[in-house]
Amino acid sequence: MALSFHEEVGSSLSIFNDSNLILTYNYHRDLSKPYFHPVNAPNTQSVTSNTPEDNTNHHGLWFGWSNVNGINFWAGEEGKIEHNKFQTQEISDHSAKIISTSNWSVADKKTLIEQTSEIIVHEPLADQHIIDLNFSFHPLSEDILLPASDSNYGLCYRSPYREKQKVINSDSRIGEWEVNKKPATWCDLLALEGNMTVGTAIFDHPSNPRYPTKFTATDEDFGFISPSLTMDEPYTIKADESLHLRYRVLIHLEDLFTFDLWKCYKEYIK
Repeated sequence: MALSFHEEVGSSLSIFNDSNLILTYNYHRDLSKPYFHPVNAPNTQSVTSNTPEDNTNHHGLWFGWSNVNGINFWAGEEGKIEHNKFQTQEISDHSAKIISTSNWSVADKKTLIEQTSEIIVHEPLADQHIIDLNFSFHPLSEDILLPASDSNYGLCYRSPYREKQKVINSDSRIGEWEVNKKPATWCDLLALEGNMTVGTAIFDHPSNPRYPTKFTATDEDFGFISPSLTMDEPYTIKADESLHLRYRVLIHLEDLFTFDLWKCYKEYIK
């Protein structure tokens, strides 16, 4: 197996394992925000949905807040998250790493936040793909207020429509009515892909503020997971400080009766 990059300059950067696509990072300047799509499972099937009809602001796997000092960076009309540059693109023995910077800017081009994203894709296994997402948010001139709201989100994952999808969390709660708006160390969205069960889990790192975070998690109208830092309380990033958030996205085959997600989580945080 060999990890490699393929870039469409000014548009996207993909990571492959041999000839199999793992993910594509889309960053074209016409976009309202950078995002990952497709993100593929080990069976080569995509686990992400981009601009579905029910919500065209959903973009696979992405980061966005709907209220940043009163500016909406979710819909892309008031605020825009623009890719700035890649600081690092490197392949090691067991992983591929990207470090990129993005600017959170308003209509007059004033930049409120500089975001640094470290994306690490680990060497794939037969039954899992592991993606680490480490974010830093740096205010450039003023305090940043993120008001309390159950729709302010943060890191978001949107799945395609699939048969018998169901969310489950680290407290063994199952289903949207049990999992949504509950704190958890991880949340998983399971669904059938043909005759195979595929899951996409987000791990919340203990170093994150307000750990364990409450998750927005849906499986009825559509599949969606988001660890929400500001669901109940506002959060202020001081002008002379930074907010650091760490997550792991794990795409796995087979369900939780045959796949040990807790073991994977413990390996992540050790």
